[in-house]
Amino acid sequence: MSESNVLSKARSAAKGEVEGHLATDVRGAQMGATESGFFGYILRCAEGTYYVGSTTDVPARVEAHNAGRGPRFTGCRRPVTLVHSEAMPTMDQARRREMQIKKWSRAKKEALIAGETHSLHELSLRRIR
Repeated sequence: MSESNVLSKARSAAKGEVEGHLATDVRGAQMGATESGFFGYILRCAEGTYYVGSTTDVPARVEAHNAGRGPRFTGCRRPVTLVHSEAMPTMDQARRREMQIKKWSRAKKEALIAGETHSLHELSLRRIR
């Protein structure tokens, strides 16, 4: 994916669009980026892993990740693509949500990305080995 396509997607994300989905607030309501100044987000790295973070400016943060100015994790896994973002009322809540999602399994993250919020509880249940 070219850098201009990545930047275009990041700018679309600022308008509330994330890979064909609108960004959602903590209640699941669709919204644009201007309604809140704090966001939790999920990036899909080039090799398929996920990176979870929080920011006040999603497009600028995605651009920083793709320019190698982000954390080492994404620096060697470029390009990254924004696949999910959630608006939060405060940065503290955005960081708490980031920490919560980081603990989730890959399947649970993918359900959130796909908008399948009804299956999140089922995916949280501990599996017997």
